[in-house]
Amino acid sequence: MSAYTGSPASEPPADGDAGIAISVVIPTYRRFELLSRCLAAIAAQDFAAEHFEIIVADDDAPSARSNLLREWIERQFAYTTGRPSVRYVPVTQTQGPAGARNRGWQEARGTVIAFTDDDTIPDRAWLSAGWAAIAEDGSWCPLPSSGRGSTAPHSTARSRQHRRRPCSRPERPW
Repeated sequence: MSAYTGSPASEPPADGDAGIAISVVIPTYRRFELLSRCLAAIAAQDFAAEHFEIIVADDDAPSARSNLLREWIERQFAYTTGRPSVRYVPVTQTQGPAGARNRGWQEARGTVIAFTDDDTIPDRAWLSAGWAAIAEDGSWCPLPSSGRGSTAPHSTARSRQHRRRPCSRPERPW
């Protein structure tokens, strides 16, 4: 494995919030059993738990079920050594998985944003393989507005923030 050099590499940085390399965003809507299974698979990733976080973007936030979901997440994942941080994010102004994904990534602290759905069971090496692929891909650049990295090659990126531009691999403040 190579040392972290300010761009995605096989080993992410260490030290608190600044050490969050990947934020996994999971939109959900009234599918607790599926979400529970998905969270268990993501929490069991071979990527170091202190270097990624999970954001559950709940599109059913106004309902009484949302309180139960938030409490369950807090009981299952808060302050558990060896498990990633899991945060509950209520989605109140939009509807549907796209709105929940957008709300989730806006709360993300990671350099890279990974999306999955609540009905998936990601492979144990999903995050480490993604991190390694980004490290090998020469098109990774931080976004100018947030400092977060783009996981898409610039030729396929859709937002104005991801327009093609010269890419250097700046050092990160971590």
